[in-house]
Amino acid sequence: LNPLALLGLGDLNINNPKVAIPFFRKGVSHYPYNPELRRGISESLARAESWSEALEHARSWVELDPGNPQAHFILCQALANTGRLEEARKELSLIRKLKPPRILEYEDWARRALGR
Repeated sequence: LNPLALLGLGDLNINNPKVAIPFFRKGVSHYPYNPELRRGISESLARAESWSEALEHARSWVELDPGNPQAHFILCQALANTGRLEEARKELSLIRKLKPPRILEYEDWARRALGR
């Protein structure tokens, strides 16, 4: 199994989570320390609103790539959507410290989802 092939097939289908998720799952099962595969499965599961599983993979993605604001944002969304609002607010604070280019988008989401 080639991680780049699985990543590519998942990314080609990123807008169709039902198709993308199996590629990313297979990739993560064989290459659990690949941050790009964790990105793909986290984003796909978030699009599918499979928040509990997205939470698990987003945590791993953040561990593998702690400076990535998108990883923190998916984690923040998963936390909020599984009822862990205080943890989501803490994650939002970490995102703010990273000063990502998409901060306005993240802040807009936070106002609606977290009341901040």
